Amino acid sequence: AMRVDAVIKLAVSADAAIRNGSRPGDADALFAKMLAADTVTGLSGPLLFDASGDRLGTLKVLNYRLLTEASHSGRSLSSVLLPSSLLEFSIVGSYSTATSTLQLPDVGALVFSGGSKE
Repeated sequence: AMRVDAVIKLAVSADAAIRNGSRPGDADALFAKMLAADTVTGLSGPLLFDASGDRLGTLKVLNYRLLTEASHSGRSLSSVLLPSSLLEFSIVGSYSTATSTLQLPDVGALVFSGGSKE
């Protein structure tokens, strides 16, 4: 989705820059247009950027949960036996790049490597 979003944003911005009289090879004009352009909606949501060109948006904070435990005959990765263990990634919070805020509604839901909750 991110690659498709990058192509969408680039195409929309290049079209707007050329319509405003920029040369097709003018990278500075294209970059300025990408930052100043109206919001474009891509596959992953709105494509907004700050003055440095960093994408603004909300990121999901994921944590893995062990659903089934393997026998001791598999390979081990951070205390989880593979390949017969079943893991699930759960959304436990969000991070806003626009406001630099982290939200973890249920901090007790976080489980770290080795099963620690601290």
